[in-house]
Amino acid sequence: MFANSISADRIIVALNGDEIVGIAGLKYDGTGFFSPDRLGFIKRYGHLVGRVRAALWVSVQTIPRPHQLLLDGLGLKADMQCQGKIHSPDI
Repeated sequence: MFANSISADRIIVALNGDEIVGIAGLKYDGTGFFSPDRLGFIKRYGHLVGRVRAALWVSVQTIPRPHQLLLDGLGLKADMQCQGKIHSPDI
C-alpha cells in the first residue's frame, strides 16, 4: 500500500553523498507525496479497520487552494539534525 501511494514527483530529497538524509513532501493540484486511497487501506488493514483508517486519514488532510503549494511532510535523519550547517550549491 505504501509503495503504491507515493508520488515521486512531489518529493524533494536531501543527500549526503549517496545517502538519503532527509525528505520534504509537497502537496499541490490535489495530490500529496503520499496519497493512499480507501481501497488501499481496506486491502492492507481489512474491511472494518481499513475503512476507519481511511476516514481518519481523510479527516486530517489539508486541501490546498488552486495554485497553492503546501509542505506536506518533512523528515531528517536524527544524526543530521541540529548541526547548524546550511549548504547550498552555487547555481
